Amino acid sequence: MPQFLIDEKAARREFWRAQTVGWTLLGIFGFCIRLAVFKDVAVAFVCTLVVDFLGFLMTSLMAQQPFARNPSYHRARSLALTAVWCTAIAALMALVAYQLRTYINPGEEPAIQGNEYVIGFMYYISIITAWTLAFLGVRAEAEARAQRMQTMAAQTRALRLEVESLHIQIEPHFLFNALNTIVAEIGDRPAIAEEMTRQLAAYLRYSLQKRELPGAVADELEAVDMYFRIQALRFDERFVYNCRAEPAALSASIPHMAIQCLVENGIKHGLLAADSDFTINVTATFQDDELKVVVDNPSSCRVLESREKTGTGLTNLKRRLDLLYPNRNRFSLTQGSGRTYATLTLKGDPCSVS
Repeated sequence: MPQFLIDEKAARREFWRAQTVGWTLLGIFGFCIRLAVFKDVAVAFVCTLVVDFLGFLMTSLMAQQPFARNPSYHRARSLALTAVWCTAIAALMALVAYQLRTYINPGEEPAIQGNEYVIGFMYYISIITAWTLAFLGVRAEAEARAQRMQTMAAQTRALRLEVESLHIQIEPHFLFNALNTIVAEIGDRPAIAEEMTRQLAAYLRYSLQKRELPGAVADELEAVDMYFRIQALRFDERFVYNCRAEPAALSASIPHMAIQCLVENGIKHGLLAADSDFTINVTATFQDDELKVVVDNPSSCRVLESREKTGTGLTNLKRRLDLLYPNRNRFSLTQGSGRTYATLTLKGDPCSVS
């Protein structure tokens, strides 16, 4: 069922519940007032039963009018029609109350002497005006809340589309790099290229099955392990990789392919820095609701210079982090002891984009 139908039905239920409770309380209050004024239980009871029920019906009818229900209705005309309805309802209720009192007990004079109809009209106009102000106030708040929800829904849709767009950009980026790696091996080492193709197919199958944003660190490390195996076939014994993760970090959430992006970047620049063998380390820790992932690789001055221009993968990753973890993420590249450390820190759970 569409959401707006559900909201409309819920609003109607709330209106009728408030209408019933409100007029019941007004009826109790009105009975006490009439009993004090007319000094007759029968008159007070009948007037309350008939007149307040009439008020319930008339205000319910007014609430269903286009000028009362439609927020886009002309404001000045809406206020004018509301005033006319309030005056008409109060006049009708005062007339009915006056006729009932004179019919049931014509000889008894009320405690408040004077123009009985005018006094009744003033009483009922105050009641109807209070009801109208409460109704308009609640309606205005409901409209503002609905507008805020629509704005939030639009922002969420835009956020989801942007995250999906960035995600779609990252996967082809990885795929192109992997295919280029395989193509480079076909001529000299066709058997290795064939095995790399199988490993890539397994990785892509896994990636399609784990597309939810975000995923668990354990799932992402499993995907990274497949990617490492592809690179191990490429570099033979030159390449060594290590993955270490605390048990608490394995169930933590992280954007899909975030670790993969850091690893791919680390291999790319680690290869530039290493003359022979090179090692890539991945470490994941979790403490005080904060996930930290560190990927380190061999470093040199030319590697740091090349990293001054951030590639597509890291640029998209930073943008996704800002969308999913606003003001709760940090990313840094530092150098020490001949290695470069890419550190990703995420605080708390990601924002929902569903």
